[in-house]
Amino acid sequence: MALIIDENQCGIVVQHEDLDSFSTKLNQLINDDNMVVNMGKNALDVFKKKYSQNIVIKKYEKLFKNI
Repeated sequence: MALIIDENQCGIVVQHEDLDSFSTKLNQLINDDNMVVNMGKNALDVFKKKYSQNIVIKKYEKLFKNI
């Protein structure tokens, strides 16, 4: 999941228990409305391309055909 987020710039990723990094990233989000809007748009685009109903159905059909 972190790879999808990083590659598509649709969120933030920090290492587990890295509070300094989390704090820095959170402050960036709080102070940069454009970043938040762009990440939201990117997240919606990724969802539509990878996880829309039609795409998921096709993946399941392919899976069941191979069983």
